[in-house]
Amino acid sequence: MNTELNNSTPAHIHIQNIKNKKYSAFDLTQNTLKNLHDQDKQLNAYINILDDYALSRAKHLDDEIAAGNNLPLAGVPIAVKDIIGTELSDTLIQKSQEIYQLGRDYVDTRGIILADTKFEFGQLNGEV
Repeated sequence: MNTELNNSTPAHIHIQNIKNKKYSAFDLTQNTLKNLHDQDKQLNAYINILDDYALSRAKHLDDEIAAGNNLPLAGVPIAVKDIIGTELSDTLIQKSQEIYQLGRDYVDTRGIILADTKFEFGQLNGEV
């Protein structure tokens, strides 16, 4: 395994190494997941670790990079603190897209520019 595939390598070095084919986004993601699982045994810091999704995305990004697409941060895995769980996250994504579409449709009929990308949600009796 490439010695630069470690936790202390900065993201910009990983980006260069992926572009220069020293290793792939898939390799980096696989290594990152291994380290994450090893550390999480003691830390118990993650609710959901999405191995299959992450590896699938990494493979897709490798294909995009190979095709010559310029994706500035492609291949650098990140962790997102999950405080609401994936089911509620999916609901919030859907509702955000619905709100955006309503705003977009309104703008199309009125000929104005509307720009507010911050949505705030709450829960009442378990409903968003």
